[in-house]
Amino acid sequence: MDSDDRTFTESLGSQLPPEIVDLIIRFAVPELDPHSLSSVALTSQHHRVLANTQRFSSISFICFEEGRHNRKEEKRIVRLSRLMQRGGRPLNMRATRTFITSLSLRERGGHSFAFFRNADALCVIFDNLFRDPAILDAPKRILSIDIGRDQKLSNWNGPLLQSLLSLLRTSYLNELHLLKGGGLPVDLVLGSNVEHLRFGSWAQFGNRLPKGSARPVTLKSLWIEFWAGYDLEVYIKFICGKKEAPPTIFSCLTTLTVFYASNELIATILGMTKCLETLTVGVHFSKKGVDDEPFIPYHSLPFLKNLHIKCRYDTVYSITQESVPIKMLGGFTPPPLLESLTVSIISTIQHYDMWEYPMFEQVRLFTPWRRNVWDEHLAALPLRSTTKVDVEVEMCSLMGTSSNPDPPRWKEQLDAYFKAAFPLCADVHHKFRVFFHGSNYPWRTVGETAQV
Repeated sequence: MDSDDRTFTESLGSQLPPEIVDLIIRFAVPELDPHSLSSVALTSQHHRVLANTQRFSSISFICFEEGRHNRKEEKRIVRLSRLMQRGGRPLNMRATRTFITSLSLRERGGHSFAFFRNADALCVIFDNLFRDPAILDAPKRILSIDIGRDQKLSNWNGPLLQSLLSLLRTSYLNELHLLKGGGLPVDLVLGSNVEHLRFGSWAQFGNRLPKGSARPVTLKSLWIEFWAGYDLEVYIKFICGKKEAPPTIFSCLTTLTVFYASNELIATILGMTKCLETLTVGVHFSKKGVDDEPFIPYHSLPFLKNLHIKCRYDTVYSITQESVPIKMLGGFTPPPLLESLTVSIISTIQHYDMWEYPMFEQVRLFTPWRRNVWDEHLAALPLRSTTKVDVEVEMCSLMGTSSNPDPPRWKEQLDAYFKAAFPLCADVHHKFRVFFHGSNYPWRTVGETAQV
């Protein structure tokens, strides 16, 4: 948007009612490039808020290779640090830092922000982020840390790590995602304002108990993808700084997401909740089956409103009559306040079998849809007529080659196929829907998508 564009916008504003201009700008802003957003911000203070919200609300920095990419990221970090230091001018204007509601940091391939020549600029960002009371208008202020399985947060240099700890403990930050990384200090969030906490499956902590008696965090939502070999005690130490959990540790928890946990772990967490409203449980079925299918004590969840069961299969060959989560669906006595039940079936289609079995035939031959036990079990649930029941089927085709292309219209075929595969549920449950999502990318991406 150049000077002519701004002149057009200003003339537009003089000819149309303000609410119409505002509506046009709101629709246009998500599609504009950064330069055009800057131009929109110059037209009025109100439009500046709209443009800056779009431009700055979610910031992501990625460090994964040497050379041109990292030099570009360094420049972005320096520019943002200067904007945050400059603040808002004149005084009645909101500072740039008050528009940022989410910051994501990702490291890959052994490369680290700690080795950036301008790492001090990242310190400036940490020292200014989520500090202004104006940011409290945003319901969530999020920091996401994903520094790779082989990286250690403790390797960050002194000033950078201290600025990060200050951000965690003294700002208005209230949501933290620890997706990947080693050497995470056990006392990282103690004494902070974090209310929403997410642990990825590759988040690894130090062994030392924190010194002193820092205040435990009071969580409203918790997401755990259990790391192999970790038990609940590891996460308890991180949340409250003690080996043994106090009875009230999860008493304020309203949302819980748990992947790959044993029955004992799930029962322990649920037993410490008092007002849980939303529960998501993920289970992984391989060709060998599942080691310990979760059993949910629904009778202990009187306030549960939303239940989401995610079943992930390595391939469509893993989906058998025996791989339906009977323990989670059989003998189901719904909580009295249950409003919605969602079941996700997530799998992949082996692309290299396409010539022998076209994609549509793979699903039809290697899944139990002809006698759909999913349909039978879901239809048998004694749910209220007002309860919404959704089935989400997500299947991915592994990328092929020019000699082995995708069959035409496979997504449309499977969409119609699965929507017709639940006749009993459609007849019994008044608010029943089926959603199908087909995609083309490698299985490792499907796994990450499945856990989100």
